[in-house]
Amino acid sequence: WTDQYGNLMGTGNSISFLSDASGVSPGAFITNTYTLTHTDEFGCTVNDEVNVIAYNIKCPNPSGNPAAEKIIICGKKGRMCVPYNAVDNILAACSACSLGPCNSISNCKSFSITNNEFEIPSIKVYPNPSKGIVNIRTEDNQNIDRIEVYNHMGQLIESQVNSSFFTVDLTHQKPGIYLIKSYFGNQIKSSVISSF
Repeated sequence: WTDQYGNLMGTGNSISFLSDASGVSPGAFITNTYTLTHTDEFGCTVNDEVNVIAYNIKCPNPSGNPAAEKIIICGKKGRMCVPYNAVDNILAACSACSLGPCNSISNCKSFSITNNEFEIPSIKVYPNPSKGIVNIRTEDNQNIDRIEVYNHMGQLIESQVNSSFFTVDLTHQKPGIYLIKSYFGNQIKSSVISSF
């Protein structure tokens, strides 16, 4: 994982980190973007960005007394501040209650703050399976910046650039599964074909 500044946040199969929202006012949030890069056993990589939204759920504490710290919960009657030690019991007893401010994102799994100005076109790869000759184009004949064809070992076997229609000859390759990456600017669409 890397953050939006390129700092390495962690590596491995399971990553956890603490996002800090203490710099924003109570009930407000900050968004950090992290990039996940996965490399498989064949050396193929794929990247995806994850936006992490962190809410400051501490209630204002003018006294500064740590014993007086309270947490924001959205309840049936709106926002309320409750002591740390009461949070678990309140959330367990109240199905309509949630941690954080009432205007927070209720279902973060379906929330997206990305704005895709450019949708990747649909790619047609045919025939599939193939006897060796493969055609690649977009459904609306849009220009593709580059295609790359990889064998089952993850080795680049062919690359072509700047066309709305590509023909790839796999007749001199071994029968098997091939990965085709189609590039549109900085976006990639992957397709898998079988050649026999």
